[in-house]
Amino acid sequence: MKLINYGLKFAGGVFEGLTEVFNDVLKQEGPNTFVFDISPLGVDQPMPFNLTMAKAPELSNEKGEIILHVDADFVSDDMATYVPKDTIWADFAAQKQREQLWIHQSLINSALYDV
Repeated sequence: MKLINYGLKFAGGVFEGLTEVFNDVLKQEGPNTFVFDISPLGVDQPMPFNLTMAKAPELSNEKGEIILHVDADFVSDDMATYVPKDTIWADFAAQKQREQLWIHQSLINSALYDV
């Protein structure tokens, strides 16, 4: 019984220590705190990948899933070092002009919270 109690106290201490470390990292957060180098799709060199979230995770009991809204941007001063230049261009000269407006989900969320 002493061994079980010791193990539970030890696990609790480890968890508290990891939480303390994580909180310290968040206190000193900078623009690259959640940017990690990954090598997607067999690219030879690692690419800086942003793992910040656009909104909090959602828990769905009905579907039995956790939905993560990861921003997932590749960040770099010069992405041309990671992405090869496109040499084939689509012929848009003969097509009608199109106008599009893109609104990011975080813009709508922040607008709703401000109301």
